[in-house]
Amino acid sequence: MERIMEQIKEKLKLLPEKPGVYLMKNQNNDIIYVGKAKILKNRVRQYFMKSKSHNNKTLTMVSHIRDLTWIVTDSEVEALMLECNLIKKYRPKYNILLKDDKTFPYIKLTVNEDYPKILMTRRIDDKNAKFYGPFVSSFAVKNTIDLLKKTFQIRGCNRNLPKDIGKERECLNYHIKQCSGPCMNYITKEQYRENFSDVIDFLEGRSDKIIKKLQAEMMQYSEQLLFEQAADTRDKINYLKSILEKQKISAPRDANYDIIGTSCDEKSTCFTILFIRGGKLLGSKNMFIPDEEKTDDMLGDFLKQFYDEPDRIPKEILLPCEPEDMDVLSAYFSHLKGQNVYLAVPQKGKKKELVDLAYKNALEAVKQRSNNKKTYLLEQLKQLLDLPAIPRRVEVYDISNTSGTDIVGFMTVFIDGMPRKKEYRKFKIKYVDGQDDYECMKEVIYRRLVRYLEEKQLLEEEKVEAKDLKFIDLPDLIFVDGGANHVRIAKEALALSGLEIPMFGLVKDNKHRTRDITSDEREYHVYDNPPLFHLVAAMQEETHNNAVRYHHLVRTKNTTKSELLQIKGVGPKTRESLLKAFGSLTAIKQATAGELAKCVSRQAAESIYAYYHPEN
Repeated sequence: MERIMEQIKEKLKLLPEKPGVYLMKNQNNDIIYVGKAKILKNRVRQYFMKSKSHNNKTLTMVSHIRDLTWIVTDSEVEALMLECNLIKKYRPKYNILLKDDKTFPYIKLTVNEDYPKILMTRRIDDKNAKFYGPFVSSFAVKNTIDLLKKTFQIRGCNRNLPKDIGKERECLNYHIKQCSGPCMNYITKEQYRENFSDVIDFLEGRSDKIIKKLQAEMMQYSEQLLFEQAADTRDKINYLKSILEKQKISAPRDANYDIIGTSCDEKSTCFTILFIRGGKLLGSKNMFIPDEEKTDDMLGDFLKQFYDEPDRIPKEILLPCEPEDMDVLSAYFSHLKGQNVYLAVPQKGKKKELVDLAYKNALEAVKQRSNNKKTYLLEQLKQLLDLPAIPRRVEVYDISNTSGTDIVGFMTVFIDGMPRKKEYRKFKIKYVDGQDDYECMKEVIYRRLVRYLEEKQLLEEEKVEAKDLKFIDLPDLIFVDGGANHVRIAKEALALSGLEIPMFGLVKDNKHRTRDITSDEREYHVYDNPPLFHLVAAMQEETHNNAVRYHHLVRTKNTTKSELLQIKGVGPKTRESLLKAFGSLTAIKQATAGELAKCVSRQAAESIYAYYHPEN
């Protein structure tokens, strides 16, 4: 260790007095931290000086540094750009890595079509369309689109108009008055475009103009004694007002900015973002950084991670305080977006009120999280198992089979104690013959960790994007269904991967119910802490049920395939044709010989029918 520190000290002497990026490496030569500096020599040397200002995260990181390298740039902005790219590429352990996918929904208007449509999307990938957002929840977007369809009767289908006009009958949306039926020429192109223009006016903040126009129409219908049309127009006005009611916070009509508020306790730091677009509040989002991930410049590090794509950067970002190098951040975001982006710390007026509101939301979010029972239980779990950090991501594994056949594995994921079903993963056992739960568990764990290593390499080689990867996030804790021997064998897979992750087993009693947590050496009693016991038991039960369900699905498919192959004249190709045509074995059994003959030969159809209907 002394020799390594001497080598690092020699390297520190070589640091240039120029801007650039530095990379810290551990004993495995993995990059564990990436940072940028205005003057490399001054910034990097600070890490190795004794200072009371160093937080626990910095001290821990420095204790793992075994080497460092750096890249000189021409300016601080270039250094910041390079830092952000390297963090994306290497995902260093000690940099803030926001695990949220950050893909917010938008309203999309296909303005260049003859009959434009309104859609929800998460990708801004069409230069010929208009996008409004981001919204925080897809529910809010769908609700808004539904109300706009009811009001202006704009289509949302994929029909190619005007080419397909009259080719198919009108869809359900026309009958429930959410479309004006341009596909059947029920509305002229000019009338349709006028309605669509009203949608744009509304989404761009000119709602008063639209409502006054509709009110005039309603009065005109009333004067002409057209009460049904007047009632329809009244409903449209109410629909629009219901949307506006949810956007009570107002700002100048052309305002497009995000407001950041922050609050913290001893467990985590919360960043709350309020999204203002077209002068209206579209929603808010809370993001938490655990205490063990805190940095010296939390706000600056958060901004670099959160605003990593041009489409998500607004014209202005209002902040509660100045991050380090605020001018550099502003220049970086401007470069990324391709137009000027302003960072400001308002001191008075409406903008200051909005920053204060964001702070109040962050404060409330921290209070709610502090009162969150599951977060408290995870802290207790950390203490019980002597874990290095609160296990915010827990993965649980189980094996299921019937007499050693159709063996499958299942992985469930829990984030902050809550199931994250979109991250569940299934495994069909490939390399174990017969019923050997230990080796099956070892195979599943090994395959999961190898997939992480493969995806990490692809990410480093810039062959994929992180959002497209399925195994890139490692757990803080692994539970396997089983006792000490299961843990011991599963740890062999962990050792083969070269990764270090706390791993324990969930032991069941003779009634197949959760009893305790075990390592490969000792058991940890949780039954005397009922809330923690119920949390762990729920994780095990969720995993077991999903494993059994997946096993039944695989077994049913295999049984169906093998049963059909027992019938004379049915081979693999005929079997696949039958399943594709009828969908299930039950449907095949109930089919007539004539129906079967539509997808297989007459001779095969008669054999199948005779097999299931011997009485005929």
